[in-house]
Formats: sequence, C-alpha cells, structure tokens
Amino acid sequence: FGENRPDGMTDFNDLAAHNGLETVKVQLAGAKLAKPGPEGAQATPQDNGPGKRAVLRCMNDVQAMAIRWMWFGRIARGKLTLLVGPPGTAKSQLTAYMAATTTRGRSWPDGAGSFPGKVVILSAEDDPEDTIRPRLEAVDADLSKVFILEAIHDKDKHGRPVARSFKLSEDLAALDAELTETGGVVLVVVDPISAYLGAADSHNNAEVRALLSPLSELAAKHGAAVVAVSHLNKGAGSAIDRVTGSGAFVAAARASYLVCKDRDDQHRRLFLPMKNNLGNDSTGLAFRVEGVTLPSGIETSRIAWEADPVTITADDALAAQVNPAERGALAEAKAFLNETLKDGPKTARSIRGEVEDAGLSWATVRRAQLLLGIKPYKNAYQGKFMWALSSGGASNVAQSCSSSPAPKNMSVIGKNEHHWPTSEHHSINNNNNNQNSKMVREDQWCSSTPNDAHVAHGRGPEHHCDEPDYEDFLS
Repeated sequence: FGENRPDGMTDFNDLAAHNGLETVKVQLAGAKLAKPGPEGAQATPQDNGPGKRAVLRCMNDVQAMAIRWMWFGRIARGKLTLLVGPPGTAKSQLTAYMAATTTRGRSWPDGAGSFPGKVVILSAEDDPEDTIRPRLEAVDADLSKVFILEAIHDKDKHGRPVARSFKLSEDLAALDAELTETGGVVLVVVDPISAYLGAADSHNNAEVRALLSPLSELAAKHGAAVVAVSHLNKGAGSAIDRVTGSGAFVAAARASYLVCKDRDDQHRRLFLPMKNNLGNDSTGLAFRVEGVTLPSGIETSRIAWEADPVTITADDALAAQVNPAERGALAEAKAFLNETLKDGPKTARSIRGEVEDAGLSWATVRRAQLLLGIKPYKNAYQGKFMWALSSGGASNVAQSCSSSPAPKNMSVIGKNEHHWPTSEHHSINNNNNNQNSKMVREDQWCSSTPNDAHVAHGRGPEHHCDEPDYEDFLS
C-alpha cells in the first residue's frame, strides 16, 4: 500500500482490490520463508509449491457472535450434537419430540424457548409411513415442515440412473443444495450416524474426522443443529469412552447426551449430559414413553417429560445399569483385588490362580481391574506382567519405564491425541529397525511398526490395539 494505506485495508485481498492483482504477485514473489535450522545456520528458502499459501485472519477482523441455540444451553444451532444410548431407550422418539418442538416453536421441557423452523430427518432404521409419521403426529409436529431424505439419485458405472443411500463422504454437496432450496432448516437428524459413513472405518480417528468436519461446516453454513444418533459399546469406563467407534465422534460434537433407562424404574428414561462445550447444563431430565392412539386408529407412542431435573451423572447412570447379581459379583471382585494387592504388586499368573481358587469369574475380575485403575505392566525387558493398585505399584510403572526409549509418535493428529500420559507406556524398541515394537498400556497389548505411519483402529491411543489374550499377561 505504501505510506498512504487506505483505512480498513489490511490483507492481500484488499491490496488486490486497491492496486490490482499484479501488485499482489510481486509482493508474494519477493516473500521468502526461512527453513528452521541450527542456531547461526544460514536460512534457506522453503519450496512452497505452486499456489500454496497459508491464510491468516486477524482476530481484530473477526466479528464476535453469540451462540445460536435450538434448545438453550443444551443443543446449539450450527453445531454437531450426539445423542447416544443402548438400543431400546427411545433415542428416535426423542428426535421426533425435538422435531415437533422445533416446527411448532414450543418451549422445551425445562422451560427454555425454542427457535422455530424446519426439520430434515435421515433415518436408516425406521419406516416413514408406519413409524416416523405416527410418532410425529403423536407429538403434534407440523408435518409441512418435516422432510425425510429418502435417497440420493445418482448414476451407476454404466451411466444408468439409480437411487441409493446417502453417504457423508459423497453426498454433503447434494444435501447442502437441498437445505438451501428448502430454506429455514433448524434441525437435521442423522439416525444413526453409523449408517451413513459409507466405506469409512468408524474406529479410525482420521477417517471419522474427515467426515465430521465437513458435516460441521454444513451445519454452521445453514445455522442448523445436526443431532446424530449413536450407540454405546459393551466396554467399561466412562460414558464418553463407551460411545461406539472412534473418539473423534465425541471430539467433533460440541455436546453429547446419554439416553438410558433408570436403574430403579425400567419404564423411566434419563436424558443426561455427557459433554457440553458451549453450555452450562449440569442437570439432566427424565421422561417416559407412553402409548397413544391417533384419530386414525393407529397405535403409536410419544414422550412424556417429568417436571423436575435429574442430578445423576451419565457415568453413574451407566454404572448402575448392571443387574443386582452382577453388581454383587463386581463388588466382590473389587474387594478381592484390593485385598490381594494391598501388600504390593503380583504377577498376573499368580492372580489368575488365586481367582480360580476363590471361585470368581475372570471376566468380572477384569472389569473390577479397570474400575480400580489397575494397570498391568512388565517389570523388566521380557519380564512378567504385574498388577498393582494405583496407590502402590502403579507408580512403579513410570520408574520401570523411565529408562526405556519413548514410543515413537505415529499419530496423524498429533502427540496430544493420545489419551494417556507417557509415563504409562512401556516401550521395547529394537534400535529403530523394522521389527515390531511392543507397547503395554493398561489392559491392552499394542503392536505397531515404529517407522511406518499408523492407521488408527479403536478407541483411546491411535495404535491398533487388540484385547490381549490371557497368555499375553502370563508371559
């Protein structure tokens, strides 16, 4: 711009508008990027490639905006929200209620006002004629504002027209066009999201992120809340850790809610926050599913909310799902491990023998191990697997591993993507050759090739981790 820079002109776009494109090209040609090197070394230009440039945006040019809510404090417009729970807990019923509230502009069950608008539903499990529409009628939805995405019209490899299922990896542009044409869409339901992943591996962080990032951008573009329904796995741990598939699902969502049965009343359902990056909701809600006969004579059902909030956490609600007999066995297994390991670490082989002598279930003891935070580790190179209580032997894990080389970071996401501190690793590294390195993390045996790029499969760490065989812990 020179000394007479016009007011408000700050970047190359402004320069091009003011002085022309050739001026921008001259400035870019004269710019050089220094390649980092040792202190005092001569900096050399970095090959930036044709047309490649980083785009920086000054925060002074960013216009601050308030969060746009569909359900105030709980579900934001323009963001991805997860709705997860076991089968048969009325997750789809809940999305029908959300559709009715949105299309009618009614208040939510906690008294919060809604933002009225249209709804688009992607449903791979429920039939529109005998399930979805009756449920919408039962909660008095404005059916003229609800749309079902039935199929994608495409062409096969021979150029013949076909109708196929929607895929997040291929069809977001088509959905974008329909949302634009429809206008005023406030809610998009994806039920379940696993049905629309196409060939993507739902346990691969990189592949899941590659699908959810454009979906989040679509939500932001149209100011629509995207509510994706998902399920729980059968593992142990916190509610967030039990969301099916990659941890990228929970990471990408700005809020996640658990829908589950009440332990003390199997006809009562709980709607509980697991995560909310945007709101301050610390309480959940409760509802029941009641039968309804429509004027047409069709039998269906709908949600009936309770007035009072629920204070139980999602983690506590899931922990309570175990039946009384299993809870008693689990408590017995935890007491057994506390007693067995109170004087210090023991080998996994000796513990297994004591489990058999005590007449306990090994599977139950393994669940108790996870709940107590007991982390199996090897006491030396090619040594035996040891179990220790977190207050005792767990600290020895860091000591026994401190002299070992740190495991090579192989994540395409970055070193902070791992879900455990490095002191809980034990790496046996063969001088950076191409033999397999073995890493022990809690109850998993992870094998990867140090010099190869990883492919993430499974939750937590971005290495392919399989549940160990019994013999793995007894070596």
